[in-house]
Amino acid sequence: MSRDVERFVWGGWLVFMFLVSILGNTAILLGSIKFETFKLHKVIVTFISNIAVCDLLVTIFNILSQIISLFADDWVLGKWACYLRAYMSSYCNSVSLFLVCGMTIFKLILLKFPLKARTWTRKQAHISTLSLWLLSLYSPAMGLLVDKDDVYYDRGMGTCLLAFSSNTWDWLLPISVVFLSLIPTLLTVLTSVLLVRHLLYARKVAKRTQSSVPWQGIVTVVLSVTVYCLSYLPVSVYFAVKSQSDVEESLQLWFRVGDTLKYFNAAGSFFIYNFAVVSFRIFVKQLFQEVVGGLDFFSKIEDTVTVQL
Repeated sequence: MSRDVERFVWGGWLVFMFLVSILGNTAILLGSIKFETFKLHKVIVTFISNIAVCDLLVTIFNILSQIISLFADDWVLGKWACYLRAYMSSYCNSVSLFLVCGMTIFKLILLKFPLKARTWTRKQAHISTLSLWLLSLYSPAMGLLVDKDDVYYDRGMGTCLLAFSSNTWDWLLPISVVFLSLIPTLLTVLTSVLLVRHLLYARKVAKRTQSSVPWQGIVTVVLSVTVYCLSYLPVSVYFAVKSQSDVEESLQLWFRVGDTLKYFNAAGSFFIYNFAVVSFRIFVKQLFQEVVGGLDFFSKIEDTVTVQL
C-alpha cells in the first residue's frame, strides 16, 4: 500500500471516529448533566460526565489534529499546536485511566457499603473527580520540568509526540509508568473482577429468592473498563517492546495500529451506555427522533418555498 493510500484510508477512519466521538460524547453530557437520564448513583453519573469531557478533549486535540496532519502529510498547525497536542495527549491519557479507575473503586464501595453511599453528595463526587484531574497534571508537568522542548513531529504517525530523549527519563520514566499506569491499571482490573464476582453472586441469590438484581451500574462500569484495557493494550505492548529494543518498521506499523485503536476508548462510551443503561437508550432514541423531526420540518419549509417560487 502506497503512502498516499495509507494516509487517506487512515485519515478517513479517523474522521469516522471523530464524528462518532463528538456526537456520542455530546449526547452523554446532555443526558448526564442537563436531562439527568442516567438512572444510576449520582457518583457514577458524575464520573460518566467527566469521562465524556475527557473523551471530547482527546477528540479535539488528538484525533482532529491527526486528521489534519495526515491529509496534509505534514504538521500545518504551527509550533504551539504541536506542543499542545503532545502534552494534552499525555494529560488526557492519565485523566482517562484515573477516572475509569476511580469509577470502578467507587462502584465497589457503593456495593459494599450501601448505607454509607446514600449520604454521598454530588458535590463530594465533583471534588473526587476534580482531584483526579489535578493528580493527572503530574504527567505533563514532568515533561515541562525535564525538557519542555522535547517534542517532535512523527510523520509516520501524523502527529506530535513527546520524545523522552533526556537522560533524566532513564530513571524518571519507569517511576512515572508505575505511578500513572501500572498501579491504577491493576486497581481497575482487580475492582472489576470483584464487581463481576459480586454480580454473579447476586444473580444466584436473586434466582433463589425470585427477586431482581440492579445490574446496569455494574455492567456499565465493567464494560467501560474492558473497552479501555483493550483500546490501550496494543500501544502499551509497543512501548514495552520499545523499551527493550530498537524500533523496526514493523513495530512502527504496530504503533500506528495501536494508536488508532486507543481512540475506541473515546468513541466507545456512547455504545456502552446505549447497551447497558436503558434510560440513556430511551433518551438517545427520543433525541434522534427530535433531530430527524427537525430535519423534516426544515425540509418541508424548503419544499414550500420552492413551490411558491
